[in-house]
Amino acid sequence: MTSNPAGINCGTACSASYPQNTAVTLTATPAAGSVFEGWTGGGCTGTGPCTVTMTANTAVAATFLPRVTLTVTRAGAGTGTVTSSPAGINCGTTCSATYDQN
Repeated sequence: MTSNPAGINCGTACSASYPQNTAVTLTATPAAGSVFEGWTGGGCTGTGPCTVTMTANTAVAATFLPRVTLTVTRAGAGTGTVTSSPAGINCGTTCSATYDQN
């Protein structure tokens, strides 16, 4: 998560002080293998950038979830196909897909 104006770069610093009435925009960027689930706190919702106008000490949480892999193994002497919803698995061609955890 980073901020504009600069000051927050989670991984290094996850808090910073700003002058009162400063509009701070937070941007969440998930690492490979994760998905950004959304914001809570500071009046922020959704998955887009979060803008907080600093009128008091404020806490905002960015929720990240790991992506998980589903692997299907075809067994037995018969034939057939397996598909998934949401799309991603179509055994015959693709028997493994990665999905968001939720």
